[in-house]
Amino acid sequence: MAPKTNGVDETSYGAHPWGEVTNNSGQYHILALDIKEYISPDLPVEKIVQEIHRQEGVAVACHPHHKEEVESQPVYAHLWHHHQQYQDLFDAWEVANRDSLFDIIGLRKFNYIANSDFHQENHVFSWKSMIRSERNCEAIKDAIRRNKDIALYLYRGRT
Repeated sequence: MAPKTNGVDETSYGAHPWGEVTNNSGQYHILALDIKEYISPDLPVEKIVQEIHRQEGVAVACHPHHKEEVESQPVYAHLWHHHQQYQDLFDAWEVANRDSLFDIIGLRKFNYIANSDFHQENHVFSWKSMIRSERNCEAIKDAIRRNKDIALYLYRGRT
């Protein structure tokens, strides 16, 4: 997993490197925001998050709860099955993904963000996070870590 950017000019939209660290055999999926170097998905969860933090990135537990309506995709159950062990390890937990809401994340009072899990063009129409902060990477990461001034909204586009 090499760090990626979305190709948008970072002065106007705040594009920064990110990566998905997925371990299918371990059944976990971690979003790494603002990383600078490759992180092996073969590492244990704690080591992956430690490496994200070493790079001053933000670690997000993705798809933490079972999405029953998606039968064709693997279930990344490990993070949720061990959420008591990991609850303070991650900077945020994914509370919404595409059309799914993981209300249990909110009920547990975990720091949260919404994520479109953008892999196809139609995925732009999904849950989003609106983060009120200065428009720079450090301020956005700080807001996520503190879970301050974060709102969720469902983007469906113009009708």
